[in-house]
Amino acid sequence: MFRQLLDFSHQRSLVQALGFYLAYPVTGIVFLAIVGGVAGMLVSGLGFDGGLMIGTVGAVIISPVLSLLVLREKGQLGHIGLLLLALLSGVGAAVGGLLLGLLVVAFLTTRPSRLSEYVLPAQARQHAAL
Repeated sequence: MFRQLLDFSHQRSLVQALGFYLAYPVTGIVFLAIVGGVAGMLVSGLGFDGGLMIGTVGAVIISPVLSLLVLREKGQLGHIGLLLLALLSGVGAAVGGLLLGLLVVAFLTTRPSRLSEYVLPAQARQHAAL
């Protein structure tokens, strides 16, 4: 369930995507809480509303960046539908926070990699030559 969390090219099953979805929001929320706490110490008067703003902006940035990383690693940046879905994860994050934005990222991790079409035959030819 929690294997290969940093391998964005891996095609995940539904259970693995659920593990991805559970791990990344927790990590993102902890990271953004630390950033908000440090910003609160550095900027006087930031307060709770400032922390919420940092969390929202962070979620809007993290979700599409992770989506684009997944698409890049899978060789799917040329697929316009998936690219629009990746950008839509930022809108989802703006509306529903990191939880909604990363739902799109978890879905994208279930998509197959186009790179396997090119890499696997080349590897097979290389192993056949040995």
